[in-house]
Amino acid sequence: MKYLLDTHVFLWALMKPHRLSPQARKAIESAGNENFLSVVSFWEIALKFSLGTLDLKGVTPAEMPPAS
Repeated sequence: MKYLLDTHVFLWALMKPHRLSPQARKAIESAGNENFLSVVSFWEIALKFSLGTLDLKGVTPAEMPPAS
């Protein structure tokens, strides 16, 4: 199955997976599924970070998925 992740779902999966339901976590983590992120999500993350409303401490660029 293919999933287009919302920005906040992506951030929760990356930084606070306990905030996701068990079903959502299982779907995102399943090797048989493909997860996609809109390029707009990267813009939204950059905007929120620059405004100081998003803390990315402890998150490295290597942890971010490649844009495709």
